[in-house]
Amino acid sequence: MIQFLARRVRRVGRSLRTKIVLAFLAASLLPLSLVGITSYIGSATALQEFATEASEQIALQLRGNVESLLADGEAYLQIGRHATTLAFVDHGQTSDSAAYEAAMDLIELFKLFRAMYAYSEGILDISILGLGGVSFSERSGRFRPEVDLWSLPVVQQAILEPYSVIKRYQESVGYSPRETLQDVITVARAIVKPVTREVLGVLAIDIDAAALRQMVDRITLGQTGRFSVISADRRYIHPRDRTFRPDLVSPQTVRAMSQTETGSLIDTVDGERKLIVYTTVAGAGWKIVGEVSLAELLISTYRIRRLTFLAGLLGLVLTVVLFLFISDVITRPLLALKDTMRQAQTGNLEVRAALHNNDEIADLCTGFNAMIGEIRSLMDRSLQERDLARQLEIRALQAQINPHFLYNTLDVILWTSQSEDKQRLIRITKALSGFFRIALSRGREFITIADEVELIRNYLLIQKMRYRDILRYTVDVDPTLMQVSVLKLILQPVVENAIEHGVIHHRGGGAVEVTVRRRENRMIELIVHDTGRGMDRERLREVLGEIRAYSEPLRECSGFGVGLRNVHQRIQLYYGLEWGLTIASEAGSGTTVTARIPLTGDGEKDV
Repeated sequence: MIQFLARRVRRVGRSLRTKIVLAFLAASLLPLSLVGITSYIGSATALQEFATEASEQIALQLRGNVESLLADGEAYLQIGRHATTLAFVDHGQTSDSAAYEAAMDLIELFKLFRAMYAYSEGILDISILGLGGVSFSERSGRFRPEVDLWSLPVVQQAILEPYSVIKRYQESVGYSPRETLQDVITVARAIVKPVTREVLGVLAIDIDAAALRQMVDRITLGQTGRFSVISADRRYIHPRDRTFRPDLVSPQTVRAMSQTETGSLIDTVDGERKLIVYTTVAGAGWKIVGEVSLAELLISTYRIRRLTFLAGLLGLVLTVVLFLFISDVITRPLLALKDTMRQAQTGNLEVRAALHNNDEIADLCTGFNAMIGEIRSLMDRSLQERDLARQLEIRALQAQINPHFLYNTLDVILWTSQSEDKQRLIRITKALSGFFRIALSRGREFITIADEVELIRNYLLIQKMRYRDILRYTVDVDPTLMQVSVLKLILQPVVENAIEHGVIHHRGGGAVEVTVRRRENRMIELIVHDTGRGMDRERLREVLGEIRAYSEPLRECSGFGVGLRNVHQRIQLYYGLEWGLTIASEAGSGTTVTARIPLTGDGEKDV
């Protein structure tokens, strides 16, 4: 294990600080993870067991309430053993007078029982079903059933089990032809003659099932969990709108509920994981089944999981902070020396390694400082010589542009003065004055893009007066770049080249489009596009070779003069070899020249 971690640490990198931090993390993260996972699993298991036990207790409480409701109805079964009832079913059917007297006695008996028991409003009817052909109910009085009593499941079961209490849910009850009851729970028992044990009839107590529904609806599991009551023959007593569908639960669930009276299990119902608790109503065989979403029931578990995760994350963060502090104390002198060496490597020879201690690292710093001092002395002499040569070269290239442009412009002024158009002459002169005001810039090599654009507008105005309808132009500049400083006279030679070698030699003239834009937030593109005659591939290759050939003198026969090569060389002398001009052209479709320079700070640097 240790060798494995060591190999992994070596693969990460060469940073001593990183290796120390990773080693500490490997030593602490595993125990933290084990403690967090163990704590979460233990807490989740305990909470699930507690929630299950609580749900089972609720189911048992509901079962007790249901059994109490049935017990209230069962108390009325004592009527079946009363002498008045026995007299009615045994002798009260022999004559009308005897039947009338027996009926009056039964009414009084019913009143007595209702007065004896507090719960009586839920009892809808008390029926004595005599097998001799005459029956009596509290609601219908004396009657003769129109149906065969043996066809009624409650009566049949009571007769077959004469000493058992029958508890059954019935959607409809119709002993008497005069009235039918809906949605009742019937508690029944056979009326047995004491001496001969002859079954004389059946006593049926019909209880309003609404009392059971209200009782079940008042008890819930969580926010959405609910209870159901299922009969022994797997019919829903409550809720009435549900039917038993064994396909919604697994066979193991059905088997467990049928084989045990009380329990709990987890199963998928309607596509959702649920806790199912169940218990059995004594004497009726009904199942009280509660369903509640496991996610809802274990919401506290999920909260503990989040807290455990946050605690582990916080512990990890604190561990990392502590380890970073320790590693910083150990590696700070080495990192400081490394950073100083990196700065020196990039060309900053003013840096010096700080001395904080008197150990071996301090000796390294002393030797490094001495070496840097010597290198700095040598570099200063070399830079002075190189900067002097560079300034002379840039200014020599700059000096080539001004006379060249002045010659062309004076030619325009001469041509205009001959036409005796004083207004045009004034405009050209003002444009020329504005051009040279910016071009000279009191000897500065850098101007803002706003000045460069004004300069090129003055130049294009002069050329427009010269060529009139032959030349059209547009200038589009990103306003956010107006105050950025750039090397001056980048655009003018390129625009002059576009006019002199592209537009005026194209039939019908053409347009020059000047665009200054930001590119990828790291460079500035100064684009000059003309719709002139363009160049074929061979000519374009020659031009590109000429502007990039530093060691060769410019051939005067090229037709491009000093313009493009001058701009390209000045850009590379100042900004670096990765910057400069690119040219795209197609014969008959025009030429696009793009000058790319870096966008850094204000773009200015002393030369």
